[in-house]
Amino acid sequence: MAIKVPPQGVPIMDSQTGTMNPLWYNFFKQLTTDNPLQGATNGLISNLNATYTGRTITAGSAKLMVTDGAGATQDPTIDIGTGVYTVGGTTVAVTDGGTGIASTTAYAPILGGTTTTGNFQAATLGTAGTVLTSTGTSSVPTFQAPPAVAPITLVSTQTVSGVNKIDITGLTNSYNMYQIVLTATGSAQGYLNLRCSTNNGVSFDTGNNYSYSTIVFTTQSTGPVGVQAIAASSIIFAVNNTLLNIGSPLFCNLYMAFPSNGSFSPCFTGTAVGNDSSSRVINSIPAGYYTAATTVNAIRLYFSSGTITGTVKVYGIT
Repeated sequence: MAIKVPPQGVPIMDSQTGTMNPLWYNFFKQLTTDNPLQGATNGLISNLNATYTGRTITAGSAKLMVTDGAGATQDPTIDIGTGVYTVGGTTVAVTDGGTGIASTTAYAPILGGTTTTGNFQAATLGTAGTVLTSTGTSSVPTFQAPPAVAPITLVSTQTVSGVNKIDITGLTNSYNMYQIVLTATGSAQGYLNLRCSTNNGVSFDTGNNYSYSTIVFTTQSTGPVGVQAIAASSIIFAVNNTLLNIGSPLFCNLYMAFPSNGSFSPCFTGTAVGNDSSSRVINSIPAGYYTAATTVNAIRLYFSSGTITGTVKVYGIT
């Protein structure tokens, strides 16, 4: 049999008797006895002696907790357990993807812990110009002054055009070594020579006071050739059958050791690269020294014939 509900609905309270409508009374009674959410003493809603109270539901490892309120009239509380990170909570361990620390030193590098799962740590701050330097595999690196390196200082630059020589003066013992870099072309076939001066370029020794050995590699099939002399009037950077071609670029990187030393004869070594008249590469490796004196304060570079156009830079090395 169907029950017809009037359009205005079924009132909960009977307006004439002031009591609950029997339909609603039976509905609530059935709800409290058959509600699948309730149990005797546990569940989300529990009926004990006709009093409804909230219950506690706790997730595994205390991740989430829902706690009943005090008595039947207050709301339950929801909280996050200590096993979950929250803003303002505890630090996160390294094993959980955290750092294990709550603060660091401003601008300091962050380092690994003392073990693979140890709390991160910070290096001490350095001062301007210092570098972070290892102090071993079992200690925190520290900021230290960088190791000393041999500085290279540009001493002079000359750019010449159509001259028959390049004089480099003012060489002193302020530097342990000089590096001379020449990029040039020649007006005639020839090879590069070097002479020394003990009076800062007023004159250059043309006597047989030079000893040298030069090896020249070319791209011709005959292989390397060489020339040497115990007493020559200059240090030669090539041999007669490997002349630099007219207008061919020449790159020379020369080192001079013991300038104005007073105890050792100045020594020279380096390399010179260019092309011959058949466009074959010439790679000359000269080595020699000045035998007449131990104090040389100027050197002269010149071609065996023709003039030089180019630039020479002189670097001092301490």
